[in-house]
Formats: sequence, C-alpha cells, structure tokens
Amino acid sequence: MLNESLISRGIPVETSFYSPQEAVITHGVIEIANHSQTVYQAAIKKVICHVGAETIPVDSFFLYRLPDYEELDSNKFTQTGLTTSQYEVSFSSIPAISYLNREIQVEIELSFNGEVISLRSPYMITIRTKKH
Repeated sequence: MLNESLISRGIPVETSFYSPQEAVITHGVIEIANHSQTVYQAAIKKVICHVGAETIPVDSFFLYRLPDYEELDSNKFTQTGLTTSQYEVSFSSIPAISYLNREIQVEIELSFNGEVISLRSPYMITIRTKKH
C-alpha cells in the first residue's frame, strides 16, 4: 500500500468551443503531492476516456509537468520528496460532438514504485456562442 504521505487526485478540465463540431477531448490532468522525503518512481500504464458507460482506450499519449509543460517520459518519471506537481496527459483529439451533455472522464492509471492506482480527471465541455 502506498504511503499516506503520497496523495494523488484527478483535476477537472474545462474547455470551450464555438460549435459542437469543434468539440474534442484532448487531455486529463492529475496532481501528485508527496509529503515525505521519499522519491517515488512513477509510470503511466494506461489512459482511458470514459463517456457515460462507454470506454475509449487511448493508445498514444504525452506527459507534461505543469505549469511549464516540461515533457517527461511517461514510462519513467519521479515525484521527488516534499513536492506537489500537476501533470497533463495529452493525446490525439477524440471528437466529442456525440458526447455533449454526457459525463466525460479521463482515467489515468499510474504505477508508483510498482503499486498501481487509477485517477479520473473530469472533462467539461462548454459550447459558446460567437458574438457578432
């Protein structure tokens, strides 16, 4: 079991588009807080987009440490001691026109020092009207 000093959670993502045809799902965000001095080796094992009861596997993705968008190796990155970091997991756009008004979550499965956990990042889409 992971040490209680390592706390992780999914962060909600809010996006806006000007038409339903433009709406896409592109990423999830997670936060990892390490309140100990232990350095954790982490890896992203799997990414899945959930739309209601439907699951859409994401085969290829990129990992960035926010806020600077530092690109990391998703197969091996570290969470150093006494730090809190947010990470974005980006992937090719999934068209969302048929998913509007449905619950969307990006699930990110992580391994910390060999132990696997799963986090969900809610994904909210707003369609805005262009001002004329």
